[in-house]
Amino acid sequence: MSLTAEEILRSEDIPKPTKVSVPEWGGDDAHVYIKVMGGDDRDSYEASQLERVDGKYVFVSHNPTAELLVRTLCDKDGKPLFNRAQVMALAKKNALVQERLFDIAADLNRLNKDAVKDTEKNLPAAQSGNSG
Repeated sequence: MSLTAEEILRSEDIPKPTKVSVPEWGGDDAHVYIKVMGGDDRDSYEASQLERVDGKYVFVSHNPTAELLVRTLCDKDGKPLFNRAQVMALAKKNALVQERLFDIAADLNRLNKDAVKDTEKNLPAAQSGNSG
């Protein structure tokens, strides 16, 4: 069956957030939810990890863990827990907790460090800084 644009845009294709226990942030019953990003959020996240330097795009990775968590930590209905202005505050929290949540968020969103590096590698040579 060939889909129409309207059918695609109406479809509910983003799954419900995943519940993750975080006892470090509030005891044995403490938890957060992690959501799958929409394409716009994912593109924004990936772009936040690249910067144009001397006319070339380079991988800069400003707070990649907190940046991803701000975009993916949510309540059970998918409403974000944080806003972009809180990235630095979240970045100061326990690194081990952040790493665990980052790994889950990255898995849910099919992101990993290699994927970001592949993005950089696949930029045109004039933009990526590759001299080869």
